[in-house]
Amino acid sequence: MGEWKKAEGTIVETRDLSYIKPLNGSIGPKSAKCLITEEVLHKDFDSFVTVLTTTSTPEVPSGGSFTCKTKTCITWAGKGKVKLLVTVLVDFTKSSWFKTAIEKASIEGQQTYYKDLDIALRAYFKEFDHSDRPESKKKRKGKRSKRPRSIIKSEPKSEAVEKKDLLAVVSDTMTGLFNAIRSPNSSHLTLLCLLSMVFINIFIARKMSYVEQQLIRLRQPEEEIASNNYIKQFGRNYNRQEEQDLWDWLGRIDPDKSQVKEKITVPTHVNYDDAIMASKVAKERLDKHMMELSNMIQKAENNLEQVTKVVNEQRQKIKE
Repeated sequence: MGEWKKAEGTIVETRDLSYIKPLNGSIGPKSAKCLITEEVLHKDFDSFVTVLTTTSTPEVPSGGSFTCKTKTCITWAGKGKVKLLVTVLVDFTKSSWFKTAIEKASIEGQQTYYKDLDIALRAYFKEFDHSDRPESKKKRKGKRSKRPRSIIKSEPKSEAVEKKDLLAVVSDTMTGLFNAIRSPNSSHLTLLCLLSMVFINIFIARKMSYVEQQLIRLRQPEEEIASNNYIKQFGRNYNRQEEQDLWDWLGRIDPDKSQVKEKITVPTHVNYDDAIMASKVAKERLDKHMMELSNMIQKAENNLEQVTKVVNEQRQKIKE
C-alpha cells in the first residue's frame, strides 16, 4: 500500500496499492494479483468526498483488455449519519470474447464487497458505541419519587425523536435529489429520457386522436351533401318520367296534336358554396394542427439529441 501523494489538475490526491486475491475457480489460475489506483476527486469533509478507484487484474484471462472503475461518494445524511453512493463501470480497452461474463463477475464482486463492508461497519459501531452510557447513569441516579416525572418527560422526547427522524428522511431525500441534479450519472439521464419520451408519446397520441376527429367531421358534411343530392336528383328524375308519360298519353288522345314534343328541361344546379366554405375552414384547422404536431415532434427530437449528448459526455468523464 502506497502513501497518498498530491496530484495535478482536478485530482486532489492519489495512491497505488496491490494485493493477491485467491480464486476458487476450477479452471484458470488459483490466485490473481490486483493492481489498484485510488484518486480523490473531491475532498471536503463539511460537504462530500468522492474517490475514483481503478482496479486491473492482468494475470486473469483477458485481464489486459479491461479495468474496473468504481466511484465512491460519501455525503452527510443527518446527525451522526452518512450516505454512501457507489457506481461501477467496466471499461474495455480491447475486444474480448468474455465481455458478458467479465461484466457480470465484476459487478457481482463489487456488490458483495460493499455488502460485507456495510455489515462490518455496523458491527464495529455497535460494539464501540458508548452513547447509551450517560442515559444508564441518569437512570441509576433516579429514585422512586422521580419516576412519575421521567414518565411525563418521555412523551415529548418521543415526539422530538419522531420529528428528528422525519427531518432526517426529508434531508436524505433532498440531498439525494440535489446530488443527482448536480452530478447526474447515466442511469439518471436514461430515466429522464424515458420519462420525457413517455410524456411526448402521450401528447402525440392525444394530438393524433384530435386530428382523427377533425378528419371524421370533415368527411361527414361531404357524405351528407352527396346523399342529399342523390335523393333530390332521384326525385327529380322520377317526377320528370311521370310528366313525360302524361304528355305521351295526352298526345295519344288528341290526334291533332303534333307528334314532336318539346322536352322539359329542369335545372339541376346545386349550390355548393356552403359545403366548400365548410370544407375550407376544416382544412385550415387541420393544417394548423398538423403544423403544431410537426413542430412538437421536431422539438422532441432536439431534446433527445441533447440528452444523448449529455449521456455521452458523462460516460467520457467517467472513463477519464
